[in-house]
Amino acid sequence: MREVAAAIAKGELNAAIRLVVSNRADCLAIAWADETGIDTLVIDSDQAASDRLCLRALKIRNIDLVLLTGYLRKIGPEVLAAYDRRMLNLHPSLLPKFGGKGMYGNRVHDAVLKAGETETGASVHIVDAEYDTGPVIAQKRIRVRHDDSPQQLAERVKSAEAVLLIDLLSDLSKGGAAGNG
Repeated sequence: MREVAAAIAKGELNAAIRLVVSNRADCLAIAWADETGIDTLVIDSDQAASDRLCLRALKIRNIDLVLLTGYLRKIGPEVLAAYDRRMLNLHPSLLPKFGGKGMYGNRVHDAVLKAGETETGASVHIVDAEYDTGPVIAQKRIRVRHDDSPQQLAERVKSAEAVLLIDLLSDLSKGGAAGNG
């Protein structure tokens, strides 16, 4: 999210961040958004109430595209329906490998290393009703080094994620189609 904001500030990306949503009030994204004057919404109620609250907040702000960059809850059916094919998730692996419930952060990188993979990367996919199962629209590959720790791999994947997301958003803002990179 910060990389996207930086690209917007530099004029590299024609977009605006209008709302940051989290299910945790103590998340760093909420603190950052509060500091930078971006509206925030913390959803900590049940799924149905969260879905309605989130959808209302998105519609009030006329949000066209929703990006999930660290949001770990399933999205409710009302938001999914309203933002069908306009909600994207950034995932730290080459989906469909190493995705699904509980696969986030160093859990993904641990699994990649334990599986002996020689490459990994980042994926952007369309959000659907399940974890990490929507169509992949862009990927960026990186090599796994034989001496990587999960933390080292995470840092390189994080860099790949930023490049992938900004390139994809730039392409989409120009009316282009997403590709694999």
